Amino acid sequence: GFKLRYLYYKKRFKKCGKNILIDLGVTIEGEHLISIGNNVHIDKYCIISTGKNLSGKIQRKPNVNFQGEEGEIIIGNDIHITQFCILMGYGGIEISNNCVLSSGCKIYSLTNLAYDVEDRTKIISIMPYNQAPFLLSPVFLGQNTWLGLNTIVMPSVSIGENSFCTS
Repeated sequence: GFKLRYLYYKKRFKKCGKNILIDLGVTIEGEHLISIGNNVHIDKYCIISTGKNLSGKIQRKPNVNFQGEEGEIIIGNDIHITQFCILMGYGGIEISNNCVLSSGCKIYSLTNLAYDVEDRTKIISIMPYNQAPFLLSPVFLGQNTWLGLNTIVMPSVSIGENSFCTS
C-alpha cells in the first residue's frame, strides 16, 4: 500500500522526494501545491488541504519567514506527521527539516474572523461564506521543531528552530 500511494502522489505533488510513507486514511487535497522532501512519514488519518480558490473578505498578512507562495505547503526532509493531524495550507505552510507533529496537531493558515475587517466593533456571522471575513497568513516551523499532542498553530505564526511547543 505504501508504494502504491507513493507512486500515485509522486505524479501529483509539485515536488516529491524519496522514502515517503503515506499511511492509510490520509486525505490530501491540492496536491499540485504541495512539495515534500525525503524521509517523510504522514501517519494514519491525517488531512492535508490547500488551494487558491477562496471566497469571502480575505485579509492577507505576510509572514517574512515563509519562502513559498500563497497556498503552497512545503514539507522538508526527515518529517513525521503523526496520526490525526490537520494541515490547512490555504495561506501557506512551511515545515523545515527534522520536525515532528504529534498526534492531533492542527496547523491553520486560514481562519474565520469574528469581526468585520473594516469595522472591528461589528460582530458578524461567518455565514454565508462568500461574505465572511477571513485571515489568510502563512505558518512557518523552523528546523528541529516538535509540536506536542493536540497543539494548534494559527495563521501568521512562526516557530523558531530547536523548539518544543505544547498547547
